Amino acid sequence: MNLAASLLGACERHPEAEAFPGITYDELLPRVRRIAGGLGVDPGDRVALVFDNRLETPLLYWACQWAGAVAVPLSWRLSEDELAYCVKDCGAALVLREDDALPDGAEHPGAIDRDERETSLLLYTSGTTGRPKGVPDV
Repeated sequence: MNLAASLLGACERHPEAEAFPGITYDELLPRVRRIAGGLGVDPGDRVALVFDNRLETPLLYWACQWAGAVAVPLSWRLSEDELAYCVKDCGAALVLREDDALPDGAEHPGAIDRDERETSLLLYTSGTTGRPKGVPDV
C-alpha cells in the first residue's frame, strides 16, 4: 500500500478523529486533494518544501503523497547557497516556501495505484562530511 492509499484508509476508518489540531480526517482529505490539485506536478516530480514546523508542512507533505510527487522537506534555516544546492541536486520541479500561499486547485484524483516501492520522500543529510546528500525513502 502506498502512502496516498494509506491516507485514504485512515480518513475512511476515522473520519471524526482529529488528524491535526482543529482538522478531522473527514476535513483533511478534501483539503489535501485541493492542495495536490494546485501543485501542478506529475507523479515522481520532486517538490521542495522549505517550511518551519507549522500546519502547512504536513498538509503539503500529504498533498505530495496524494499527487504521487516526491516530497523534499528542506530546513528553513539553510543559507540561500545551501538551499540552492539542495534544490538543484534533487531536481525540484517546484519549490514552496513559508511565505507562499498553499496551492489550491481542483481536487486531485489521487495516486492510489502508485507502486509502493517508488520513492515518495527525499531527505537531505546534514552535510557534516561535505555537501548534504539526498537520501530517498519509500
